[in-house]
Amino acid sequence: MIQLIVTDLDGTLLNDKKELPANFWEFEKKLRDLGIVFAVASGRPYESMRRIFENKLEHILFIAENGGLIRYRGKELRSSAMNKTDVHDLILLSRAIEQTHILLCGKDVMWYESKDAAFLAESSKYYDHMQHVDDLLMLEEEVIKFTLCDMISAEENAAVKLNYLKDKYSMAVSGLRWLDITDKLVNKGTALEFVQNYLQIPKENTMAFGDYFNDVQMLQQAGLAYVMKNAHPELIKSAKNISTFSNNQEGVIYEIERLLKFQSI
Repeated sequence: MIQLIVTDLDGTLLNDKKELPANFWEFEKKLRDLGIVFAVASGRPYESMRRIFENKLEHILFIAENGGLIRYRGKELRSSAMNKTDVHDLILLSRAIEQTHILLCGKDVMWYESKDAAFLAESSKYYDHMQHVDDLLMLEEEVIKFTLCDMISAEENAAVKLNYLKDKYSMAVSGLRWLDITDKLVNKGTALEFVQNYLQIPKENTMAFGDYFNDVQMLQQAGLAYVMKNAHPELIKSAKNISTFSNNQEGVIYEIERLLKFQSI
């Protein structure tokens, strides 16, 4: 019996217009009445996620910053700050990568130094509470996630040039433009494991949905995992279950409802 459902947002639960399914809140209430916890896991910061679900925040479990921050019912369950020396080293390395711009993600604020218009337009789709600083190296605040916005291709540019660091950090391409870097043990999968232990819900009773590389560990941590029909081709190649419909066709809702019908038989 499924007791916990966790889903990625962009490209998964949300359609390409960044909208929730039309009947989402009715559906969420149905899950709650059945005692099923509904969680969302994203590379987005919590503030950006909160804006999407602001009607009923107390009912959603949030895994933000690719696992760097976990909140539930108004309570912070866990946060994972990066080492300041590591952040400084990554800033210096990333500044040398062409057409790549840095975002340092704190719990409530995202700091940036680039004034590139295309970068700011792309960032505003996912990040709220952005704050400009002249020099990121001078920042003293706690950083949860180091993010690169690559205007060429995160997968083909920044990820390739920083690939030699993969044994030191958790690195995930989370979208066409985005490369997210956190401490080695921080990802959506370890965050989901923490949530399962906190709620005392086993892996076998967990259902997960994702569409991109930063979802891989989360999908592996669920007893029942679906890769979206619209997912990156590499994820589809190795998927055991692929959603019948895409994110633009409310594929997540369809698979959950199909499961609930099966469980009720």
